[in-house]
Amino acid sequence: MLFRGFPNECDALKSLKNGALETGSSARWAAEWEEHAKPLISEVI
Repeated sequence: MLFRGFPNECDALKSLKNGALETGSSARWAAEWEEHAKPLISEVI
């Protein structure tokens, strides 16, 4: 399950983050995550 352990112990999400950082597709992952994705996912879960 993608969000198991959300928000701090979510291995699938950590893997996604690491992949994004390695490819350079999101150099501002932390800022974008905190501002956009985390609040939305928290609302749904």
